[in-house]
Amino acid sequence: MARRVSGRSHGDLRTADTRAKVKDNYRPSRDEILRYIAENPDRSGKRDIAKAFALRGEDRIWLKDILRDLQDEGLLTKERKRLARVGALAHVAVLDIFGRDADGVLLAHPTEAVGNGEPPVIAIRVSRGGGPTPGIGDRVLAKTFPTDEVTGPAYTGRVMKIFEKRTEAVLGVFRVLQDGTFRIEPVERRQPELVVDKEFQNGAKNGDLVEVEPARASRYGLPRAKVLAVLG
Repeated sequence: MARRVSGRSHGDLRTADTRAKVKDNYRPSRDEILRYIAENPDRSGKRDIAKAFALRGEDRIWLKDILRDLQDEGLLTKERKRLARVGALAHVAVLDIFGRDADGVLLAHPTEAVGNGEPPVIAIRVSRGGGPTPGIGDRVLAKTFPTDEVTGPAYTGRVMKIFEKRTEAVLGVFRVLQDGTFRIEPVERRQPELVVDKEFQNGAKNGDLVEVEPARASRYGLPRAKVLAVLG
């Protein structure tokens, strides 16, 4: 366990502008460290944390012990020399853009599962400086940042790269069959019907016009697809 030193008080989280005003005997609490890591995923290395709390000398050894304890307790995980809250989205993640909100903001899910619950929603921030401009159906590499929104997206994302599409999106009508399975009737009649598994329904309902991404063709049966967006 990390060493405890009496006489050390816990104060508020500090910034670079206030570090010099704080007494040398300051040590942050575990909750303050966890909050800092959650709010600063791009500055969550051990040195970054020590700098944020103005920890020097013996205090840095104390911080190392605390961080090891938090990892041993399953509260933190280490990724590429950065620490992150367990169950939190990685600071740099691959995202699939699936739609827009009522204000036209692009929304995405992480490609890989995060924890055991519903996948978090990421609001994509489009760069004004001429950076990559993604669209619905794109797979992107993005930096993610947690938000304070209670009901809105849990993260915002800044796109770093748009991956080349493996297949072209297909437009079709979403159908629910009598046995409860899902089919896509392509708008382009030359294309075959597609099967959609429940986990790739993406909120589509019977009769919706949808944009889907076909998967690799199977040797048996109809090809499969996942719904990228509900268009109407």
